[in-house]
Amino acid sequence: MFAWLQLFREYHQKKQGEPLTLSLDSSLEFLYYKNDLLRLQGLVNLLILIFQVPFLFSFPLLIRLIGLLFGFWLLFKDIKYFHKLRLFFRFKFSYEADLLTMAYEQGLAHSKFMYRIEENLFHFRIFKDYTPELAKVEALDKPLMATLNLPLKSKIVNEQSVDYYFQLKKPERLVYNPQASELTDDLALAINLGYGMVYNPAKAPHILVSGGTGSGKSVFISFLVLELLKRKSDLYVVDPKHSDLSALKSYLPDGHVATSLNEIAKATRLVVEEMQRRYDEMNAPENFKYGSNFQGHNYRSVWLLFDELAGFQAMGATKEARSTIQEVMNNLTQIVLLGRQAGCFLLFSAQQMNSNTLPTELRDNLGCRIALGANSSEGYRMVFGGHIPEVIPQTSVKGSGLIYIDGTGKQEAEYWEAPFMDMKKFNFLDEIKKLCDLTNSSEDLASNKNAL
Repeated sequence: MFAWLQLFREYHQKKQGEPLTLSLDSSLEFLYYKNDLLRLQGLVNLLILIFQVPFLFSFPLLIRLIGLLFGFWLLFKDIKYFHKLRLFFRFKFSYEADLLTMAYEQGLAHSKFMYRIEENLFHFRIFKDYTPELAKVEALDKPLMATLNLPLKSKIVNEQSVDYYFQLKKPERLVYNPQASELTDDLALAINLGYGMVYNPAKAPHILVSGGTGSGKSVFISFLVLELLKRKSDLYVVDPKHSDLSALKSYLPDGHVATSLNEIAKATRLVVEEMQRRYDEMNAPENFKYGSNFQGHNYRSVWLLFDELAGFQAMGATKEARSTIQEVMNNLTQIVLLGRQAGCFLLFSAQQMNSNTLPTELRDNLGCRIALGANSSEGYRMVFGGHIPEVIPQTSVKGSGLIYIDGTGKQEAEYWEAPFMDMKKFNFLDEIKKLCDLTNSSEDLASNKNAL
């Protein structure tokens, strides 16, 4: 008789942020809110009628008329109030009703699941223990997107459950502000990539950026160069195609921008030697710190930006050139596999990726992988391996694409828009010069302090 009390208890539980465990097998009272409210309304109407009885038989005519009018007014208010109450509960439990309908349509009659709203995310969790057909539980991407009318941000398959995260509101795209060009703390590594993504090379070493003409790849690489220089990173640039990046030769130290085959070999050799030197110093008995990395020894990060690896490999026309290319590839392999703890990182940039350009075993060790612009299923596979989402989002916005960062718990690449830089409103090389001058000034100041 008082089932409506359970209805209000379930609402209170939701209001307190405690998710309801949903199942077609469970007896959740919100499923019957219409009947519960109808019974409650009937009880209220009965009380109003009982209240009317004394006015109809015990008072003078005028008082009876006033009581009768008041009774009709109460009934009118009662009808309006319960109509609003039905709309209220239909709205408050709309997600629950839609999810249970989806579960019924997908044949998940015995499954248990729940959801909660977490900041800008709709988090749906379904438990494996109660579902005989595990394949269905792990393939609810499309049914859930159709039910919720929300874009899937990520899916995480756990041992006992599967978590689906949906974007409630489109994240803001980062707009680069040239007025904010200043150096960060020496050991600050994390880079805000916008759109809710933060990249930390100490947690996910090395970057791969793939994108064809017009995808926004060059602008994003320019953004990364500026961010790395803000962090006083020791930057090496390999540009075998003599593109715009080769202009950095006028601002970076000698030998840090390489375009010819021999220059490229020397640059990679310098990074490997620096990596080995750091390991020797960190592992020396007087310097050794258990569990520490380059940050614990106050080393800055070293970055080798390798633009168009395929163009570099095409330079092997002679036996000597092929031998040099092999040396470079060996150096790159050492940096990928060993560079993390020493703070030596790689940034690969390419229009298209294939196994001949970058071996699979190296690609799988790149912590951050980005594919900008439209791509084929094979192109996505070469960038992300087994981390391709079941539903590929549209990437019609220039600078948009898919991103996967290792170590975040997410198992699939997700939609992302690269930071926006209006290259017509500021001079990229002027920004480079400003940051290099700031770095040199801070180093001179530090040297003077040490001398004192």
